[in-house]
Amino acid sequence: MFGFTSMQSKWSCHLMKSNGRPVGRLLPLLAIGLGACASLSGPPKTAEEAVNERARARWEALVAQDWEKAYSFASPAYRSAIDLNGFKLRHSGGAVVWQGVGSVDSKCGGEVCEVEVDVAFEPVVQKGFKGLSTTVNEKWLLENGQWWIQLKP
Repeated sequence: MFGFTSMQSKWSCHLMKSNGRPVGRLLPLLAIGLGACASLSGPPKTAEEAVNERARARWEALVAQDWEKAYSFASPAYRSAIDLNGFKLRHSGGAVVWQGVGSVDSKCGGEVCEVEVDVAFEPVVQKGFKGLSTTVNEKWLLENGQWWIQLKP
């Protein structure tokens, strides 16, 4: 239980037992424990790490044909011009079926990242072609603290 006291407009916090007595020996342990928890989150992500994570999640959604999730990675400008149904029409029923996501690599400068994503696919028309892959080049933009894929409306 925490207790707060005010002495001449200065606040201090005391860890107390339920009977109201301070427990000073536990405070260092509490500080160590809280410090360990804080370090679990690790250092902040670089732009490349953040974009790679979002690009992979977007492609995993495309492979799963989760159009709503894939659409959510599109820039606000794209989403204001193309609704979810328009996005579905453009991305489903194509010449290939996306099979999986391989490596994701990006190079960022300022608020723009150039991303290369290796994806496995299978042609819809000519069956029997297995194990095909290609590298897709994407541009991601930083807007309002978030990375978005730039798609043409």
